[in-house]
Amino acid sequence: MTISKLSTALGAGSQIPTAGRFAQISSGGTRTTYTDGGVTYEVRSFTASGSLVVQSSGVVDVLVVGGGGGGSGPMGGGGGAGGHLYATSVYLSAATHTVTVGAGGSVFGTSGGFAGGASGIGTTITAVGGGGAGYFSPGRFGGSGSGAGVGFSGGPYAGGSGYLTTGNSGGGAIVSQGGGGGGAGSAGVTAVGSVAGNGGAGLANSITGSSVTRAGGGGGGSRGGTAGTGGSGGGTDGTNNDTGTASAAANTGSGAGGSGYSSGGAAGGAGGSGIVIVRTIIGGSAAGVAASGGTETTYVADGSNGVAGKTYKVHSFTASGSLSVAAAGFADVLAIGGGGAGSSNLSGGGGAGGYLDLGQIYFTAAAHTITVGAGGAINNNGNATRLLNYYVLPGGTGGSNTAANHPNDYLGSLCGSGGGGGVLNGTNQNGGLGLSGQGFNGGNGNPQDFAAGGGGGASAAGDNFGPGARDGGDGGDGIASSITGSSVYRAGGGGGYGATSFGIGGLGGGGNGALSSGNAVNGTANTGSGGGGAGNDTSGNGGSGIVIIRYPID
Repeated sequence: MTISKLSTALGAGSQIPTAGRFAQISSGGTRTTYTDGGVTYEVRSFTASGSLVVQSSGVVDVLVVGGGGGGSGPMGGGGGAGGHLYATSVYLSAATHTVTVGAGGSVFGTSGGFAGGASGIGTTITAVGGGGAGYFSPGRFGGSGSGAGVGFSGGPYAGGSGYLTTGNSGGGAIVSQGGGGGGAGSAGVTAVGSVAGNGGAGLANSITGSSVTRAGGGGGGSRGGTAGTGGSGGGTDGTNNDTGTASAAANTGSGAGGSGYSSGGAAGGAGGSGIVIVRTIIGGSAAGVAASGGTETTYVADGSNGVAGKTYKVHSFTASGSLSVAAAGFADVLAIGGGGAGSSNLSGGGGAGGYLDLGQIYFTAAAHTITVGAGGAINNNGNATRLLNYYVLPGGTGGSNTAANHPNDYLGSLCGSGGGGGVLNGTNQNGGLGLSGQGFNGGNGNPQDFAAGGGGGASAAGDNFGPGARDGGDGGDGIASSITGSSVYRAGGGGGYGATSFGIGGLGGGGNGALSSGNAVNGTANTGSGGGGAGNDTSGNGGSGIVIIRYPID
């Protein structure tokens, strides 16, 4: 059970899992687990119809076996095995999926058998039932075809055909000797002389951790000769007298044998019911990413911060480093650029670094460089954060009243989130522009009075000066994330300078601004928040960025 990319998974389309590579199942069927080669598997076995509840989408292995066909009455054919479908890397969405387990086919009294019922998950993962055995007729179509039956005269008749790749054809019949039902592993045998046909062999599968053979065909019935034997995996033998044949074992999807004849005949047996088995991986390196690097922590989710009951591993990079991935897979990623600083004089607040909640990202098995952007020093933007092919922009510095101290001539800089506009009499002091998808604009400064705009945050633009003409604008708020297990706000904008009242830093670590005298506050480290803007003293530096990577480990 391995895939290198989810795009190779059957039925995935363009979708990606919501946690790890493999589906996480909360309920349905009979649950068992086993470990093989350091990998822990969870198995859900359905012996009757029910519901499979998938909490987190991903891929699974599935075995679906349809119900076996019923055996025929006197000198009839054996029932065909239900279709046997085994598929790996099947994509299941996070939803409640209907599981159908097909019933075994019954019999027409002392005549032919009914087909077994189809088994499946939803409407797209399906195995049809085995063909009901023929009685004075050719075999019938099914997951595996049934054996034919001729009776006292007529024929010969051909066995029924099997469905695509899930089964095999049944055997043909001659006078007084029925054909064997087809099995998942081989075709039913055609009757010859005084010998009825044997049922086709079933197929062995180890999806549950142990090798089990299922879906054998039923043996053909005989008059005065040798009855056919049932195929391996549960197909029952035919008979050569008036004794009815045994029904096939439940949940094998095997066909029942045809009955014999000596004086009055008897009914054939009922086919065995089908089964549906789903297997996913819940432990070991194959369950998803296995990696090292940064500050490593774990937590058990409560439903608000991941799938309830699942354990997550977190790698927090507060400085540049390397993530060494031993086992490839998908992980959640949060990346924030370094926050912008305030400027030298009458400054707007610095903008927050770009904020990218990347969701599921695929990491190959390799060493991946992680670059964490530093916060900007006074008069400077922050620095970008980088990982894989993602570039997270820095926050913009706040505008000032001196062109030489600001690259954008008094205006807040264009960055992840823009810096707030500064103060200069007679000049329009617009805030800097934020990049859509990473941040928001800075607020405007007042060109006539002494009040600067707040820096933009990850969730909101910085405030313009005000409400009074000399009140600095507040920084825009950041965003809360529970990627580490606890809800933490990050990437707030810095507050702007104000002659009467300074702007407050945005939620998530934005630094407060300052009055005409006094120093502004730095953005909080590793939040990517903007520094506050000061009047005539020192503005705040931007806070450094951060990269956080998370994935489930059980």
